[in-house]
Parts: sequence; structure tokens; C-alpha cells
Amino acid sequence: MPLNVPDQPHCLLVHPVDEPLTSADDDVPIEFSATPRNVGCTVNSARSRITVPDDGTYLVTACVGGDKTNAGNSGDGIKFFMMVNGSQPVHGGAFPLGTFGVNSGDEFHFNFSFPVFLSANDYVEIAVNNVDDSRGTIKHGYLSVTKLH
Repeated sequence: MPLNVPDQPHCLLVHPVDEPLTSADDDVPIEFSATPRNVGCTVNSARSRITVPDDGTYLVTACVGGDKTNAGNSGDGIKFFMMVNGSQPVHGGAFPLGTFGVNSGDEFHFNFSFPVFLSANDYVEIAVNNVDDSRGTIKHGYLSVTKLH
């Protein structure tokens, strides 16, 4: 007799809307243009938020990349982080804190992956802040939430 195991709740958002990065964008959730996979989760109309259906441990994985659009100073940076229910759940909250480089056209790429306990109806978003004098545009990336147990 074959074993029939239902899929755990999971969702994948891809292709971020070209998002300019300025200090005015601090803590603004990144929006995506497609949801190629969604089992049991709820995605808002802006495709910036994934709401989970059940209590459990979820693996949250995210990535963004793009291009710097102005010249800047060494050390100008960006924090890329996850928010749960609109707040950063991890002390310090940024994964990772990195720099853009100093030349217009420099490319950047940030990612993280970690487990987090979520309650039913909690929602997950990703955002950036602290770009100082750097300006850039997010060109590619994803947000994925998968229930582990």
C-alpha cells in the first residue's frame, strides 16, 4: 500500500517588482510579481506577505539582488531582513548587513535562510533599510516559507 503524505504548507514568491532603494523605503516590504507555488498559505494582493495556516516551525528563505544606481561612499550599506507580523523577530534582525560598493552599476546580492516558529495566521515579509547615501534597484529575488514540522 503506498504511503500518502499531504504536502506541508509552503509558498514561493518570485520576481520582485523593480524596487528603488532610498532611505524613504526603509522597512517597506518588498513586493513580488509572481506566486509559482502556494500550498495552504495566504498571499496578500501586493504579493509582499505570506500568511501561514498552522502553528509550527517554518524555514524562511529569501534572496534579493540588484544594481547600485549612484556613486557613493565606502561603507554605505543595506540591511536585508525578515519581519513577522510587522516586526523583526530576531535581535538585531538583519541577515546580512552588507555594502553596495561605491560605483554606479555595482551589483549586490543578499540572502538568508533560517527556521522560525510561527503561530497560525502569522505573516512573513522581507524588507530593507539603512542604505545611507547608497541608491540601488532590486532586480531579482524570492521569498519562500515552508513548514518543517
